[in-house]
Amino acid sequence: MEKIGERLKEIRIKNNLSQKDMANKLNIGTYQAYQSYEAGRSNPPLEILRKISKEFDIDLHWLITGKHYYDKKIINKIEKYSDNIDFLEENPEVKEVIDDILKDFKSLYNKIDDLKKVINKFK
Repeated sequence: MEKIGERLKEIRIKNNLSQKDMANKLNIGTYQAYQSYEAGRSNPPLEILRKISKEFDIDLHWLITGKHYYDKKIINKIEKYSDNIDFLEENPEVKEVIDDILKDFKSLYNKIDDLKKVINKFK
């Protein structure tokens, strides 16, 4: 299971920042403090997580839990209904198309996250 430190590192790397740059951007006293968050030796305070969420346009819920709450909820409902419809069992081609749509839907959310990060570089 991915931990918060791994998500912090992912955000930092995707934004081409060093740990020192990240600490400066977030007004953290020393980069060693930020380094300890990434390493999992300590947990960042909620205020720091809010700053990261705002600065990098990252969903705070994902940052804390690693889960895209609303995205997963929608995807799970679609998957549940697609598995329970008799019509789909009788028509595997339809089920295959729906499964492809679900894969595309999941991929789209990842691409939107990437786009937000690119846009943030220009702010």
